[in-house]
Amino acid sequence: MGKNFAYTLAFFLVALVAFLAMQILNIITDNPLPEATQKQIRQINPSLNTNVINDLKASQSN
Repeated sequence: MGKNFAYTLAFFLVALVAFLAMQILNIITDNPLPEATQKQIRQINPSLNTNVINDLKASQSN
């Protein structure tokens, strides 16, 4: 039983090191957002045009 446990532990440690190495490689090679995407993420103006909403309400009531 001890031999099987040692093999399992060794495999787990190798898999863990491989996983960590891939994560570090991913962090190092990750590209930031391109300029076009940064423009698309700009802040949204939350103000509403209430005249349009009132016109829609008035047209529905007629």
